[in-house]
Amino acid sequence: MAVYQSPDLYQWIEAGLTVDEADLKSVNTGMNPAESPFVMKHPLNGRWILFLNGGYALSDDPLNFPAITPYPFKSGIHTFPEPRDEGLGTFYFAEEDGVGFAHEVIQVNGRWYLTGVVGTDGHTRLKFTPLEWTSDAFRCILPSS
Repeated sequence: MAVYQSPDLYQWIEAGLTVDEADLKSVNTGMNPAESPFVMKHPLNGRWILFLNGGYALSDDPLNFPAITPYPFKSGIHTFPEPRDEGLGTFYFAEEDGVGFAHEVIQVNGRWYLTGVVGTDGHTRLKFTPLEWTSDAFRCILPSS
């Protein structure tokens, strides 16, 4: 996964690779486990945290992450047994009891959420799963927990 830096948000240079292909393949959560990457500072420990569809990694250096740790909850997208694209997105699904895919982390009124796209009927919705920061990483507060 390539990383770029900019002194002014106008001019960009490639800074290097932050995660290599073998580290990304360590995640097994359905299709596109390395899709939708984003990096942010962990609000409690100040380390960098890389989020992907299928897992996360923590590092002191945003240009050098270790192998991806799979999420301890259901995440990502999966294909139907006999996929067929009808132009309606009916060839994949993300279970409602998971956090979905295409994540972002947002803060609203002092509360943190992991957003994700979910849907099993060919129609997708945006889900907001409450997120709680821990000293070493985070946990999602799912209805079953």
